[in-house]
Amino acid sequence: EMHEADAQKAQSAQDIARGKVGLCMDFEHGFVFHGYADVFINMSSAGFTGKGTLDLLIDPNANKWHIFVGGYRDGSVQVPTFWNPEASVSLYPVEVGFKYWGIEVAIDAYFLTGNDIPGPPPIHPEAAAYFGEQTSSNRNMLNGSACSGSTAALGTGLAFGLGMEFKFNKKNQRKIFGLRITVYDIRIRGMFGADVSLLKYSESSQCQEGQPSDGPHGIKGFRATGRVWAFVDASGKVLGVPIPNIGLGVKLEADVFNPSYFDAVVVINFIKKWRFGVDIGKKCGVPCD
Repeated sequence: EMHEADAQKAQSAQDIARGKVGLCMDFEHGFVFHGYADVFINMSSAGFTGKGTLDLLIDPNANKWHIFVGGYRDGSVQVPTFWNPEASVSLYPVEVGFKYWGIEVAIDAYFLTGNDIPGPPPIHPEAAAYFGEQTSSNRNMLNGSACSGSTAALGTGLAFGLGMEFKFNKKNQRKIFGLRITVYDIRIRGMFGADVSLLKYSESSQCQEGQPSDGPHGIKGFRATGRVWAFVDASGKVLGVPIPNIGLGVKLEADVFNPSYFDAVVVINFIKKWRFGVDIGKKCGVPCD
């Protein structure tokens, strides 16, 4: 009851920092350790917000362990709840936000190591829209639709990612002959993201986009994936005259080995978007059991 009341109070209050730590040690079924830390910060008057969760598990009986700092944006990273181990809860990236003098910065990140780590996460929705990619084929662990009825495979290893969004909106207005005139109105927006993973999957797993006859993938079950992307757009007005939209975006993606895939995309935004891309090899996609 205290847990629920504190959570509701903190979510609605301003200028508050809340931290929770839970530790559970079970000696009745061997030794099982489960711990978590949850932080929520809402200092909106100072332009600072943040939230994040850390989850640790050591269960030799089930041969499972993990250290999860945050999780994927799609909610596919799931852990046993602290109050009821039979249920599960999704982890999302650790988030930090700043606002000052027309500048807004939002950062999210995750670090995962141990067992039961889902395959590579889908690209950020904002990046997918900018680079003209479809997201419907990405894994949805909650319904398994990406694996055509089978289960998305979980791996052992590590995965980490970082995302950042930057906004700068600045307007200058002056009175000239009693009239308020906008001298300039500049808007700049940029985003950066990276996702890297090295995971070992079970021998029974297969590539989402492969065929059963393709056989085992990776090197002894190990697969490495990496994605890095960035884009920036600028627009505005000077003395009431619109400035043409100007922007540039670059995305690099790799999925190795057996099969191996490399993709590079460049987007130039000048009046309209111009997209140039090249892809080599065959993508494994989300491994499925």
